[in-house]
Amino acid sequence: MKNLGSKLADPTTGQKSYWKILNKFLNKCKIPKIPPLLVDDKYITNCKEKASIFNDFFSSQCTPFANDSVLPDICFHTDRRISNFQISLAEINAIITGLNVKKAHGPDLISANMVKLCGQHLCVPLKIIFENILETGIFPDQWKEANVTPVHKKNDKQIISNYRPISLLPILAKVFERIIFKNLYNYLTQNNLITENQSGFRPGDSCTNQLLSLVHEIHESFHYGLEVRSIYLDMSKAFDKVWHEGLIFKLKQNGIEGKLLNGMESNWGDIRAGVPQGSVLGPLLFLIYINDLEEGILSHVKFFADDTSLFSIIKDPMVSAHELQQDLNSISEWARQWKMSFNPDPTKQAEEILFSHKIIRVDHPPLHFNNIEVKRVTDHKHLGLTLDSKLSFVKHITEKIGNARKGIGIIKHLSNYLPLKTRDQIFKMHIRPHLDYCDMIYHVPVKTREMSNFDCSRTLQYLMKLLESTQYQAALAVSGAWKGTSREKIYEELGWESLDHRRTFRRLTQFYKIMNGLTPGYLKIPALSLRSHLFGLSNDLKNIPSKTQRYKNSFFPDTVSLWNDLGPELRGSESLAVFKRNLLKLYRLPKKSLFNIYDDGTKWIFQLRVGLSPLRSHKRAHKFEDTPSAICNCRLQTAETTCHFLINCPFFVNPRKVLFATINPILLKYTTRFVEDNSLVKLLLYGDEKFKLEDNQNILKATIEFIRDSARFSQM
Repeated sequence: MKNLGSKLADPTTGQKSYWKILNKFLNKCKIPKIPPLLVDDKYITNCKEKASIFNDFFSSQCTPFANDSVLPDICFHTDRRISNFQISLAEINAIITGLNVKKAHGPDLISANMVKLCGQHLCVPLKIIFENILETGIFPDQWKEANVTPVHKKNDKQIISNYRPISLLPILAKVFERIIFKNLYNYLTQNNLITENQSGFRPGDSCTNQLLSLVHEIHESFHYGLEVRSIYLDMSKAFDKVWHEGLIFKLKQNGIEGKLLNGMESNWGDIRAGVPQGSVLGPLLFLIYINDLEEGILSHVKFFADDTSLFSIIKDPMVSAHELQQDLNSISEWARQWKMSFNPDPTKQAEEILFSHKIIRVDHPPLHFNNIEVKRVTDHKHLGLTLDSKLSFVKHITEKIGNARKGIGIIKHLSNYLPLKTRDQIFKMHIRPHLDYCDMIYHVPVKTREMSNFDCSRTLQYLMKLLESTQYQAALAVSGAWKGTSREKIYEELGWESLDHRRTFRRLTQFYKIMNGLTPGYLKIPALSLRSHLFGLSNDLKNIPSKTQRYKNSFFPDTVSLWNDLGPELRGSESLAVFKRNLLKLYRLPKKSLFNIYDDGTKWIFQLRVGLSPLRSHKRAHKFEDTPSAICNCRLQTAETTCHFLINCPFFVNPRKVLFATINPILLKYTTRFVEDNSLVKLLLYGDEKFKLEDNQNILKATIEFIRDSARFSQM
């Protein structure tokens, strides 16, 4: 382990080797490990048998649900048509240049690296092949083959139905797919043929955008004393069940015809349904297939790929229930018509949440879907965010804190083997994302938390503190500092901003995107207007009126106020990158360097820097019971401060001679002046940015060796 840690600290270790070693530490293996599979009450352990069973299972799923539905009469959604397009050499070359060499190749064994090495020499022959495919409508049989990898979804890993197939397709086929995708997607979006309610696989859209919109609708309903009834549906094996005849029909409906459609209709072989997961074009074809699902829906509907949700803002419980039931019936009929299925398992019926803050309970008629009553639940995980009936987010935050604490335990366990840089990366890449996900949605501003009288849930404020405490625990694990160390000091040393500042930063960044048209249209709510004053309109936005503190804390009311506080220069940044860079300067201090030193003794440097270590003055200042006095036991009878320990204490004369035998020659290279004690202490702990990297490394290493030889920090 120590040897692997040394390799991580070695600046000559290549990037690929670095991440390979780090994944070993974290036990993250890219190759999925398939345990014995339970099939017909027998355990299958042979790898070849497993592969055969997976192949048979995945193939059997690629059939449409059987019923008597037939294609309806065609009704075009647009007068526009697309039948062909031009393919340029520059376009092919740009796609080849952008290929990710780390991506796996298909069964033809032609890797992305090989394609990139050939570069421009491949463009002309590929152009001829691509144009020939469009002209003849014949897609090469070799490019239809794929290596299929089973990827575990959820629940028991020994049950085959808990896996989904990911297709590793030929690289050259994916180059062609990218060209088709670009032209087809541009055509569909320019003609508004993909619903705005679909957020999945849409450039510029995300889970967070859709969740932010939904939560705002609920908060606004609470503001007006209303309830919201929301239903969540599960489309069964959606990608595998796309009916090919129905897909061709819907492509025609959207004006796709001629040579382009011929290419889509190329012989499907024995596979009668499904679009490959892992392809470039598959997700777009799926969006086209389910795009008309929203037709006739009376309530609000949102899609994220195959995740479907309905919600109704309740003014009259009977009217809302009637509309939702109509919508569920419409969805059920759509599924029958297009040979798809929602919630086919009776044990996994559709779920609903009634979002409400009403004290007096209101009766809401039950709803039914597929002849089964929709299950009323108090919380539901939607797009990774656990929503509960009062929007307290307690369950979501508690779960994320639990996940983060497991990761912090790993850092503590590995801290003796990993350099600081790696510990820091583990936190930022594998732990902090748990604390960050959707944080702009549930954020409670500090100014609110400091107030004494308000109507927000105190539980949520407590959880904000618990989140910060979790990051603080991570900071201790990463740095090796002691519990009780000032949070501000340790964040300053690590170059971390508080989670409160991160949430504020993300709210403002999202708002910049909304104000500059960088988010989907459905997020342009509520209607924002400029403030007026005696001399006309100002550049500030009108604050959103809020009856309750809960609504005032929510995204739009809070962020409008934050936005106005920024000032016109920052708000008017020329690009998102410039805005984020300048905004981050307000929240994140530069990291204090350890100059890439790999030594377990770096924790001692941290302890001295932040002022909490085994030294008596530090312990006394923090009221340690075993330290009644800050006075050192040496003959000088003075406080055992950092300066006393490093420079003056007579107990450590010999280690100090070794220390200054290293330090003095370095100092003479840069100055001939006497260095007073406090400046010398700062140099021993921080180095000097004007010095060369090697000299700073030698200074800190010498300081660590002094501490180690003194044995003062091992007396605890």
